[in-house]
Amino acid sequence: MNIWLCIYLIVFIVHNMIFFNLVNQMLVLKKGYKALRIITILNSLMWIMLEILIGIHNPIAYLFLFIIYIIEVIYLYEVTLIPALVAGLTLPIHVFALKLILIGTVSLISDWSIYFILTHDYLDIIIMIVVSLMLSLSTYTLIVLTKDSDALVMTTEKTRLHLFIAMEFINIILILSTSLTNSSNIEVKIFSAQQLMMGVTALANLYIGMGIMMEMASVTEAYASKEQDLIIKAERDPLVGAYNKAVTEQLIDEHLKQYNQGVLIMIDIDNFKAINDTFGHAYGDKVLIEVHDILKEAATAEDIIGRVGGDEFMIFHKLPAPIDDIIEQVTTLCGLLQKTYVVKGLASIDISASIGIVIATDQEQYNFNTLYQKADQAMYITKQNNKNGFTVYNLLDQLDITKNL
Repeated sequence: MNIWLCIYLIVFIVHNMIFFNLVNQMLVLKKGYKALRIITILNSLMWIMLEILIGIHNPIAYLFLFIIYIIEVIYLYEVTLIPALVAGLTLPIHVFALKLILIGTVSLISDWSIYFILTHDYLDIIIMIVVSLMLSLSTYTLIVLTKDSDALVMTTEKTRLHLFIAMEFINIILILSTSLTNSSNIEVKIFSAQQLMMGVTALANLYIGMGIMMEMASVTEAYASKEQDLIIKAERDPLVGAYNKAVTEQLIDEHLKQYNQGVLIMIDIDNFKAINDTFGHAYGDKVLIEVHDILKEAATAEDIIGRVGGDEFMIFHKLPAPIDDIIEQVTTLCGLLQKTYVVKGLASIDISASIGIVIATDQEQYNFNTLYQKADQAMYITKQNNKNGFTVYNLLDQLDITKNL
């Protein structure tokens, strides 16, 4: 008997760990993994103690375990009561429903009464070990299959949540009713079949409820994806994918209000009108997309890239940098943007970039319009100086660095 209890303890610890890993995919853990491991071990010891003292197949044990798991989920996760009921009742209902199925099946096959199986020294423990192993395997498989997806995200749609809770409470009533009718005087076959059907019904209800939840999560995910697509379309330039002017202005203004620093690089494509006039607007669109790709490669993930005019772009570095580093970066960028486009039978056209740069420091309060005007003025100076280069405002708010390549 002691050996079987030790095996049961080990198996159930593993089962609890796997179960809470599944819950981790649905809810946000707030107490950390150390607390989770302690709860897992305590749960397993608690099931063993209940098995020894009053037997698991007992209405008091059932109610106690249902309540304990709900409390644990509320303690471990950032969750309100309804989602806590959904998650907390899943494991005990799974265990009790599958146990009913196995006990009923064993009783029908062996002609042993349910009473005999539950009161025998080790039969009930062995059945619980089998239940834990089966559920551990199925739960682990579910975790692996949904590891890289959002299929198990807990829905926030109240109707679905309440429906699932109602189905779980029906399962609790079914399980409690079987424990209240335990008797050695009931005809073996009838009672065994009853236990089997109760278990199948409870398990079917649970899986139907989970299916409803997963379907809703999928619908919610699809809706969120569509909503995100609409947001991206509203924020982005439809041709190149950079931020449009309005969003670029908003993002830069928000950063300046909080940090009041950064570097604005204004970029105008030289001779782009000739590309459109000679090769057509479709060809010009391809050139603009290539220019944006070059800017993305030159920028960092934290930088803001915007298209603010037909052939005008800007890059905003959120962090200040030494002037030598800025000049080196912009010199490289000018080299990358200096290209020749040839269409056989038409012409060859050279493009380059005229760039204006302004540095925001904490010496005064800046906003987007202030920086934009200065960067635009610097860029105009570059245009006047044979294009294909850059002009930088210095920290004293004066134009003092102009370089043409």
